[in-house]
Amino acid sequence: MIDEGAFMITAIIWSIILLAIVLIAFALFAYRGNQKKKLKFQQELLKSKIEIQEQTLQKISQEIHDNIGQVLSLVKLNLHTTDFSDLETTGETIQRSKELVGKAITDLRNLSKSLSPEMIKEIGLHETIQREIALIAKTGRYEAIFNHQGQPFRFDKQKELILYRIFQELLNNIINHARAKTVIVRLFYESRQFNLTVSDDGKGFDDRRLLTEQQFGLGIRNMQNRASLIGATFQLTSTLGKGTTVSIDLPLEKNNGPV
Repeated sequence: MIDEGAFMITAIIWSIILLAIVLIAFALFAYRGNQKKKLKFQQELLKSKIEIQEQTLQKISQEIHDNIGQVLSLVKLNLHTTDFSDLETTGETIQRSKELVGKAITDLRNLSKSLSPEMIKEIGLHETIQREIALIAKTGRYEAIFNHQGQPFRFDKQKELILYRIFQELLNNIINHARAKTVIVRLFYESRQFNLTVSDDGKGFDDRRLLTEQQFGLGIRNMQNRASLIGATFQLTSTLGKGTTVSIDLPLEKNNGPV
């Protein structure tokens, strides 16, 4: 007859072994899940950097063509049509040309600050968005409004970069599809919360289509996924003929301070 004490001890030992195996398996599963999540985040981060660089280069190209190129063409025209035998007129033309060249140099310096995709890490989300809105306003196609509430502060640079890419994508959608006259960007800073809201007064759409038409909201779902990846919520509301508003809320850690 088997000793009950020995049987109990054996049962306990096997129970402990089984429990240890389950715990190890669970830990390995959790580790693999965290590694996959980390890899996905890094892939998204790299993708965002590349897209930001491409978007920036497009804007620089457009800026050179529309503004700096125009200014330098005007300088060339001034000098080409100047009657150098008339000293008074020549002096005025040269002065105007110097001012125009100075403006072109200033514009080039400002553009050079935007060449690096790492700019967002250097100057932060707040100033980068503010510069972007200034460029939009400069085109004259939109009334571009930027404001904020609360004391601006920096937070995780990788999260700032992904938020900026989402912001760029929203602006790109407005420029290409919305037929808007006004763009409003608001940043809200609280001790444990950051909010980015982008609104336009364009043609809008029936946002119920996002639930029923898979292809219709593909770009929007991409932005939602990016927001989710950094722990933010993405909310879009749109009404046909009345524009679109997107609000992104990001919970923050305690150690955020003023810029």
